[in-house]
Amino acid sequence: MAKFRGRNRSGWFVLLPPAVMAIAAGLILGQAALSPSSAQPKQVNFDFLEIDSEPKTLEPAASIELPDPLPNYPLDKADSLYVVVNKQRPLIPIDYTPEVIQVESEFLDNSRGIELAPVAGEAVIEMAKAAQEEGVGTLKLNSGFRSFEYQSELFIAKIGQYGEAEALERSARAGHSEHQTGLAVDVSEPSQGCEIMQCFGNTEAGIWVAENAWRFGYVVRYELDQTSITGYTYEPWHLRYVGKELAERYYEGEFNTLEEFWGLDAAPKYLASTAEGAD
Repeated sequence: MAKFRGRNRSGWFVLLPPAVMAIAAGLILGQAALSPSSAQPKQVNFDFLEIDSEPKTLEPAASIELPDPLPNYPLDKADSLYVVVNKQRPLIPIDYTPEVIQVESEFLDNSRGIELAPVAGEAVIEMAKAAQEEGVGTLKLNSGFRSFEYQSELFIAKIGQYGEAEALERSARAGHSEHQTGLAVDVSEPSQGCEIMQCFGNTEAGIWVAENAWRFGYVVRYELDQTSITGYTYEPWHLRYVGKELAERYYEGEFNTLEEFWGLDAAPKYLASTAEGAD
């Protein structure tokens, strides 16, 4: 398993003696056991997901402590809010198709008719509204849900455009794309240039998105200098919806990848059996 090095944790967390941490953890768990409301995750409506009726707590690796536990959504089911899909973790089932809606709002540009899972669509509208109110500009949706079939065609097109080696770092094979879940969206602010380009990360909108997406349940999935873990080059425009609970913990813990957050193996390349398979 690859070892990860996240951003620096805050000093108090690193220096706090283990004994004190253990006592504090015991007090927190004891209080949770006595208080039914604190033992349950926040109630969120995810009608299109398969969720345990009584979610268990699931603590991510090396995470900081936050007041509420995370719901126990599975990491390996395509219809789960927390599903982790990468070059070595295909969707299950691989041809999964989620429920999606076309995102419509006066606060964003969706001239391309992008579709997303309902919770992701509602969250991106909330984010776009905040971006306008905070003077960042009007966010445009460039890509959202992609079917298994469309992703296969797109990957083949990328091979023709860049060659197979570069295509593998720019686009996912069908069944290995976050876009197929309906929980990923590509955004831009066309008036600031760098539309779906790495320089988007240096624009006013790109900087704001990187610093604020977590407030709305999104994380920048493919950050700079994380290719050895995620398998993809820097994509400041690619956002993944994970819900506000997880996004807050991800941000506060200064994580860079979902693989690191969950303590999963790095996935820089496809496994041999996958790489030779059909798209």
